[in-house]
Amino acid sequence: MRTDVEHLREFYRSPLGNIARRRLQARVRARWPNVTGLRVAGVGYAVPVLCPFLDDAERVAALMPASQGVHPWPLSQPNIALQVEEFDWPVAESMIDRLILLHALETAEELRPFLRECWRVLAPGGRILVIVPNRSGLWASASPMAMAGRIPVANCVGCCMKICLNRWILSAPCIYRQRLVAQRNAW
Repeated sequence: MRTDVEHLREFYRSPLGNIARRRLQARVRARWPNVTGLRVAGVGYAVPVLCPFLDDAERVAALMPASQGVHPWPLSQPNIALQVEEFDWPVAESMIDRLILLHALETAEELRPFLRECWRVLAPGGRILVIVPNRSGLWASASPMAMAGRIPVANCVGCCMKICLNRWILSAPCIYRQRLVAQRNAW
């Protein structure tokens, strides 16, 4: 079950959400410091981390699932947010150089088709950054938004997420698998 776009927007406007947004932006920007000439997209509610890329990237898009809703973004420029089906995006194959999944993977209703769609739009040499909540940490008990999905989670969230990501890596096309396995081993 997805959190409504209005709830997510209000959370990221709150003091706690502001802190989360700034920390996420810093971490994402540290991973991808130079996106000049690249096409960057965010899936889910990735608006909070896409803002820093607006000036540098060739193109930026926010793909918001229909079950979550959509709102115009950014407010100061022409709209680049679109409402999409979970695994049928109006994006050409191999079009995205950098793909950010925020408020997306943990709420996907059908994981395999969703991940296949991620691979479909990713350009050769492209990168995916998956940001998922740690629902067993202090953050989850401090904020009602952190558990907004109401998904029952066992005490071993880290282990479950690693298993999920390992399965995802194994389902990746061969050209990406070797790099993903090397990155996973660095965890």
